[in-house]
Amino acid sequence: MARTARRRLGLPLLPLAAFLLLARSCFVGLGPKLEPQRLRPSRRAEEQEDTTLTDFWIEDVSPVGRKVIEVYRLLQSVKTESEVAEVMKQLDANQKKMLSSILTARKNPDRPIESPEPENGDSPQRLYQKLRMLKDDDEVVRWRARVDAQMLQLVIEKEQMKLADAEKAKEGELDDNAEAQEAWTLFQAQFPKAAEREVYMTTPCREADVKYRFRRLKETMEVSSETALQILSRDCTPMFVDPDFIRRTWSEMVKVTGYDDALESIVLKHPGSLVTQPQNVKAKINEIKTGAAVIGAFSDIGRGFAGLFAGGAAAAAGKVARDAFRRRKRRALRSRTALRATNPDLTEDMDEPPFELRGFSLAQAFLVLGTVLIVVSFGDYFVFGTGGGGGIGGLTFIYAVPVLLLGAALLYAELLPVEVETEPGAEGLFEAKATKTIRKVKDDVTRHRYGDDAHLDSSLKALGLVGTGGRFPKLLKIIEAKAPNGELAFRMLFESKDLPFTIWNDPMKIVACDRFFGPGIWTEISKYDAGQRIAELKLTTGAKPGES
Repeated sequence: MARTARRRLGLPLLPLAAFLLLARSCFVGLGPKLEPQRLRPSRRAEEQEDTTLTDFWIEDVSPVGRKVIEVYRLLQSVKTESEVAEVMKQLDANQKKMLSSILTARKNPDRPIESPEPENGDSPQRLYQKLRMLKDDDEVVRWRARVDAQMLQLVIEKEQMKLADAEKAKEGELDDNAEAQEAWTLFQAQFPKAAEREVYMTTPCREADVKYRFRRLKETMEVSSETALQILSRDCTPMFVDPDFIRRTWSEMVKVTGYDDALESIVLKHPGSLVTQPQNVKAKINEIKTGAAVIGAFSDIGRGFAGLFAGGAAAAAGKVARDAFRRRKRRALRSRTALRATNPDLTEDMDEPPFELRGFSLAQAFLVLGTVLIVVSFGDYFVFGTGGGGGIGGLTFIYAVPVLLLGAALLYAELLPVEVETEPGAEGLFEAKATKTIRKVKDDVTRHRYGDDAHLDSSLKALGLVGTGGRFPKLLKIIEAKAPNGELAFRMLFESKDLPFTIWNDPMKIVACDRFFGPGIWTEISKYDAGQRIAELKLTTGAKPGES
């Protein structure tokens, strides 16, 4: 009797398990397939060198300020007064004043710090010291918005490595060593490559670093080791992030929703929500809660299936769903810096889904499935209910509601595929000329995507092409054309209402695009439609004309 009941229970669950299995590829972040990462060897914090840090801070990052930086660098190589005078002719009075402040600061880098305000010529190390002077989280967020994240990132990570090393040296005095070791074990299981290499992008991932972040997580959230491990068992993504960043995000969540709600309704269901930008928490709290509810439900359903069908298809579907969401968050983590754009040697492996869903909307599929289950449920009740029924009406209704909710959530977070147009004469050129990166970009934007802010959002963020309020330019269309030299011209049209064209056309952005989307391409940026504020980013294969 028990076996018969279990078989009857399993029949309506199998279609849903199949859909969960198919859902995998739609949550795997897809990006350019890059070459294996050239990793720095594992070293102690004091052995790390800041060779990749930006030289100094300057308030004016417009072309006016960049000209001052250019002249400053030229002055480092000139030797005679006549050469100096010639170089200085490039600057107006205000630029000369700005240059003077930089020269003064650079000649006396150890001068006393009287204020946390950034000053022209401040080195990354000096900026870090000023950052540590700020005690209020709101002040920190406003301060950091003025400073390029790249300037501080490696300094912050180096300092935290020192703290982790110091804490490791005192492990014998700590009473949570067993729990910290379990946190490291969870991290190794979820991110084996990062744990083996001890670095992810520039973030140190040594055992000491993960244990340090685990302990700071407990302190920040004021939770027990058991609760902290429960969080990490779902997702160890917070272990990649600056503990101070986690603290600011958590404080904002508590401020907006209250401690219990932030813990129970958000973090315990979706730990990856802790990597949300602190300044965005208040405006996006409803989206954060909805996302946490959906991801938490998805994970719980998968675990439930694993219990019902140990070793069966539904267990695999639940594991696939959890792994897919973890990979999705890892992709979000990759986009937190622009190091790929500024350092062509910095590359990494990217996870590839075993297959992709194309040609239809997964959100609509779940909505249709939920509707069918509702119809079956009501049909069983009204048609067969008075005569005993088929016995599946109540069961289908139980699953119809979460499936419909999941479909609605997916529909809300859905990005439609981008239109691709091929100009006459360019037929077949993409297949013959496109680089691996261009192919990945096209694959990425020509399928339904879920949970992203915009198509290519991580790439745009890495390149610094983000508008006011964190709004991304909207990719409208891709045009495949034939360049005058017969090469492929891969043209991407972006609606850029919140991002001025002067930022798009910055020469440094063009250099960054060459490095980011390269090798094997060169970049042009132009106004496609000034009235509609549409910018064109064109990637042309082959060598740039005039260059050998």
